Amino acid sequence: MSRNQFRDTRSLQWTQVLKYVVIAAVLLLVGLSFLVAKNQQMRLAEEAAQGRKDLAKIVRSNDQLKSNIDWLNAPRHLQSRISTSGLIPISEMPVIRRDIDQVASR
Repeated sequence: MSRNQFRDTRSLQWTQVLKYVVIAAVLLLVGLSFLVAKNQQMRLAEEAAQGRKDLAKIVRSNDQLKSNIDWLNAPRHLQSRISTSGLIPISEMPVIRRDIDQVASR
């Protein structure tokens, strides 16, 4: 066996090795990009869930405040507050209204 034949049979085919290295690098890049996308998706899902919880909390607080306002504006509650504070409720008394123009022209 000549020296050239020995070199050809024992040597690696570098193009084949390079091809597999490139394939491995591409697969590694695809895998890493998948992990990054999945982590971003999970983070956004957690943020959305937290936003929904915050919104539900705000809606409950808003409903509570609305019911408090409705209760404070109820006629029965206003009458009880007037009587406990010693005020006299406004009765149906006639109100005389005069326009300023009529008073000024006299």
